[in-house]
Amino acid sequence: MLGQGVLGISVTYLIGLFMVVLVFVFGKMWDRKFPTEIQKSGWSSGTIAKVAVLIAVAAAGGFISIPGPAASIKLDSTAGYFASLMFGWQIGSIVAAFGTFFANLMSGFSGWAAMVPYYMMNMALASLAFGYVSKRYNLVAGMIVGTIVNTLCILPWFLMLGWGIMVPILIPQIVGSFANCFLASVAYKAITAASKRKKNIDIDDDESDGENSTVNQ
Repeated sequence: MLGQGVLGISVTYLIGLFMVVLVFVFGKMWDRKFPTEIQKSGWSSGTIAKVAVLIAVAAAGGFISIPGPAASIKLDSTAGYFASLMFGWQIGSIVAAFGTFFANLMSGFSGWAAMVPYYMMNMALASLAFGYVSKRYNLVAGMIVGTIVNTLCILPWFLMLGWGIMVPILIPQIVGSFANCFLASVAYKAITAASKRKKNIDIDDDESDGENSTVNQ
């Protein structure tokens, strides 16, 4: 095992940097297939405000715990997954990364502070993977892939300390990752369904106004 010294942390950061490269590689693939908020309006004041609000929501989600059989489930990743679906990979990755940072900060991360940058890189990739696969295929596939990628956040502990530390936290990590993906999917489906209903109502109202105008003539 690599241990928790310089070697272990260095290997962890190398894995994290590889994840960052994957974020930009798959981000370019996303840009060619699906429009994002950044492509539509750039880094406008409205976009920055959305990012700030979603990061705050993600950080607040770190205080929400759902009791589980082995450990409680934190909801700090939900906002990042949702942002990826709703606004694109750039916003989703930023929200996921900094949401994780602030959630850890407010949890008192002095004991694992050196690992937080890696967690941020991992969450950025997990958010993108979830959003891309969901849009390319379906939400179920996205939840599975997002859960798998997010679960890689415990990989450094295996490399540094071995299976003894990894096994007890593997199941809670998988369940927690899936729960965050699931809640983000539910929120996205609810908002898009409401938006479609509103558009249909507006179209019906416009058609009714047009028919009334024709009758009056």
